[in-house]
Amino acid sequence: MVVAGVLQVVVVAGALQAVVVAGALQAVVVAGALQAVVVAGALQAVLWRACCR
Repeated sequence: MVVAGVLQVVVVAGALQAVVVAGALQAVVVAGALQAVVVAGALQAVLWRACCR
């Protein structure tokens, strides 16, 4: 019974860790997307200035 309880705790801890890792990866993906949007906006601004002088 004690061993089963310990295993259950380990499984729950592993699941929580997986959720944390997934959340971190999602944050990285969102940050990357925002960075891509910023870079695209900057490039568009540069092209706009180059074209419309």
